[in-house]
Amino acid sequence: MTDDEPPTLDCGCTIGERYQIVRHLARGDALDVYEGWSKDRLCSCVIKIIRPDRQGETRVVRRLAREGRLLTTLHHPHLVRAYETLNGPIPAVILETLQGATLEYLLETRPRRLHLTDLAHLGAHLCSAVHYLHRHGYLHCDIKPSNVVASCGMAKLIDLSLARPPGPGRRGAGTPPYLAREKARGELLGAATDVWEIGVTL
Repeated sequence: MTDDEPPTLDCGCTIGERYQIVRHLARGDALDVYEGWSKDRLCSCVIKIIRPDRQGETRVVRRLAREGRLLTTLHHPHLVRAYETLNGPIPAVILETLQGATLEYLLETRPRRLHLTDLAHLGAHLCSAVHYLHRHGYLHCDIKPSNVVASCGMAKLIDLSLARPPGPGRRGAGTPPYLAREKARGELLGAATDVWEIGVTL
């Protein structure tokens, strides 16, 4: 975090009265991600909120609300699950805590590439999750190793902040090394866009 960026929330802060901040995990272009504690469920959780300097932006608020709506209504073994969406002074999405590491971390710390059997297993899980999203009318639009969490032979796709229906895309939206050509150009997006990103990830 640079000096000109707003501070993160302190440990012990309460969100929506039922969730307590434990520690800050990550900061993106528009969102902050925290480890939290659910007072109702008596378990850890992940809290995604809009950065203080982006909370007045309608597009960012709508994007977070859409992610929360999707993850609380769509249920699939290879998609992260959301507990609820909070619409208050600080909009937030409350997510389950996943045990395991991101594929990005595993690739950076492993001495060798994944075995072909493991790669096929991972591909089947990603394709299953994405096919489910497509059947419900949405594209993920940001499939990459840092958005895949793997644990005990199970892969889960996370971060639906860029998820959207097929149609005209916003030029360059996503992560540059994984962009399909149509995303980079702001052209029509469809199922093939996610298929490209799965292929690049694998």
